[in-house]
Amino acid sequence: MARYQPYSRDQSKFIPVFFDEQLLPGTFEHALNHIVDNELDLDIFLKRYHNDKCGRPAIDPAVLLKITPLFRNILLICDDMGLIGKNMFAIDGCKLSSNASKEWSGTRADFEKKREKIELTIKHILNLHRDSDENKGQSESLNIKQEKTITNLRKKSEKILNWLKTNEEKIGKTGKAIKSNITDNESAKMPSSHGVIQGYNGIATADDKHQVVVSAKALGSGSEHDQLKPIIELSLEHLESIAVLADSGFHSEKNMAYLLEAKIDGYVADKQFRKRDPRFAEANRHKKPIKKTKTTPNKPALYKPKDFKIDETSGLLICPAGHSMYLKNQNIVDKGKKGIRYIAREKNCTGCPLRSKCMEKPQTKARQVTFFSSESDRENAAKIMIKKIDSQKGREIYGHRMGLIEPVFANIRSTLRLDHFTLRSQK
Repeated sequence: MARYQPYSRDQSKFIPVFFDEQLLPGTFEHALNHIVDNELDLDIFLKRYHNDKCGRPAIDPAVLLKITPLFRNILLICDDMGLIGKNMFAIDGCKLSSNASKEWSGTRADFEKKREKIELTIKHILNLHRDSDENKGQSESLNIKQEKTITNLRKKSEKILNWLKTNEEKIGKTGKAIKSNITDNESAKMPSSHGVIQGYNGIATADDKHQVVVSAKALGSGSEHDQLKPIIELSLEHLESIAVLADSGFHSEKNMAYLLEAKIDGYVADKQFRKRDPRFAEANRHKKPIKKTKTTPNKPALYKPKDFKIDETSGLLICPAGHSMYLKNQNIVDKGKKGIRYIAREKNCTGCPLRSKCMEKPQTKARQVTFFSSESDRENAAKIMIKKIDSQKGREIYGHRMGLIEPVFANIRSTLRLDHFTLRSQK
């Protein structure tokens, strides 16, 4: 059997406050205390401890309370008490810093460069150390300081080297390398309302009745585009059905298609939602004018798809310079739109006198042109959602989103002071 440190609420602080007397019936604290002591089975903690005969007594799990299965039990208790409304649920994310350093964030190339700089610094200090020994012009205290600096730098160099040996490069959706972190490789470096942080994006779902959190997940990614389906499926583990509200961070053709296919009543705003809302027609007049400090040179207008003509005889696309372009993909899909893509021959683009008016980036080898068909105006899932949320009913329902989910995060960050993750990694 596990041994726990004895704890009692019948105790006083330096300023006499008896905790047992503070738990007044009808308060949240009293209800939580009753649930932990009488409703939750804490035996799942026992296998984590092996201190029945030796070792320091552990803190009672009733005080810690942080294992996932207990969350499900709490939801069942809330449901029995009628605290979960089941009418509408709001989904949003809150970015919190973790116990990881931004200093140790970067790609493998960044870490290799950092290690090279550290090795050069060590070499430079050693050279200074040798010169001072020859000239005998340096004090002993300064030598000790340099030795400590070298020791610390070598530890950092070894830390980077060990990480490079045991970890692969993180690859993003675009196929390019994204930043890893040596102290916590599951966390992410991301912008937030509190500046750039190294941490996790905590996504939660709260109900509309008492703002009970029915599902929550910490993700090492600042993007929320791919998280709508997983967080809904996590919520459906505890609920029979769900209707959701979410902001533009979750809006994508893929997510809207999922809501349609799963027959989930969802209201997800897109990035142009407010611009289409007549209530915000004069919102820009309240904004402070942005003072432009930089002046960018006027770029020449580039050739647009309309400047490229199709030869009806050969079926080839002819560029403004008169060169033919061949078909690359006749079934391209870009942001839900279908089209045909042509690409020029590299030898024709190299040295072309019109290159500066055709290529946006000088390093581009060959110009590509895409023509979207009239089918692009079809009603895809994203357009169906736009029509739904732009309706009078849609605007009225979506207007409740901020009042449902934002107070939950405000309570967590400001009232409970849980404004960062104290542990590393997701598990």
